[in-house]
Amino acid sequence: MPGEFFFLAFGGLGISLAGFAGLIFVLDRRPIVDNPISRWRIRHIALTGLLISTAGLLVLPVYQLTSDVAMTVRLVSVFVIVVSVIRARIDLRPGTAWPDERRRMFNIGLAVLTLAMWIANLAVGSVAFMMLLFVVWISAPIGTFANAIQDLRIEEAPQLVGDNPPGNEPVPPSGGSA
Repeated sequence: MPGEFFFLAFGGLGISLAGFAGLIFVLDRRPIVDNPISRWRIRHIALTGLLISTAGLLVLPVYQLTSDVAMTVRLVSVFVIVVSVIRARIDLRPGTAWPDERRRMFNIGLAVLTLAMWIANLAVGSVAFMMLLFVVWISAPIGTFANAIQDLRIEEAPQLVGDNPPGNEPVPPSGGSA
């Protein structure tokens, strides 16, 4: 199978990505029960990582069964399309994880565009196009991970001199000359 090492590498990357969800859970000091956005992020990163891993590892056994590169690409594309539609229906519905409707609509647009590319590859059956789609697919949870880390950095950023809110100014020591 052409590109077998690429797909095996994505199998490993998907598992690593799923592990990053645990890292977010450990680093985020907010109670997970009270934060639907954090719950969504962790679920999105973990599930997408596991699905990428499954799809990447599925390539070789499917190829061994079919001995046809184009058929392998099409069958793996069908798997990705089916799980993507199921996940989009669950992850992108309105709710507390989406306080900003514009972000939700943007993500729906990205999901539809990505799905259209997988459907196109279903027709074409191209290994190179499937490789590109794996890179596009993994970029979504990586972006979610980066956003989660950025949010943690903003919440825990040390205050700089002059950042005191009004009424919380430091009191000068007494007994000195003015």
